[in-house]
Amino acid sequence: NNHKPITNNHKPKNTNTVAPPDGVTDSVWQDFKTLRKVKKAPITNAALDGIQREAAKAGWSMESALKECCTRGWVGFKAEWVAKTAPDKPQYDPDSRAAIEAEGIEKGVGSWDEGMEQWHVYKAKVRGKPEVAPNLAQLLALAKRKAA
Repeated sequence: NNHKPITNNHKPKNTNTVAPPDGVTDSVWQDFKTLRKVKKAPITNAALDGIQREAAKAGWSMESALKECCTRGWVGFKAEWVAKTAPDKPQYDPDSRAAIEAEGIEKGVGSWDEGMEQWHVYKAKVRGKPEVAPNLAQLLALAKRKAA
């Protein structure tokens, strides 16, 4: 009977599985597991704790941090790597349509009705009349007066 293995020192594969973190969708978790497997970086509780800590430091959810890891091919996550971007906290733009409409509602002008008026007219009602730059004829007249 020659069918026995030559060696019997093969270690069983590690069957420890780490549960997905709370708030992480199954698709993102599966992608992250695949990434770690391809990069030969096993998922450990210590690794997830480190990612969670850095995500919190950056103001990111665990879901967003793991998505970013998958997108960029990272096996880990550091707050300083994403210091200039924050998907969970969109930047406030005071000149955005939403900000100007909110200002219009607050001032009693109401929200913008696209069908009834043009944007620049509505914006002027909310913020006041924009200053008009002098035209070329006005500039020439001003220059002549100063030269005289």
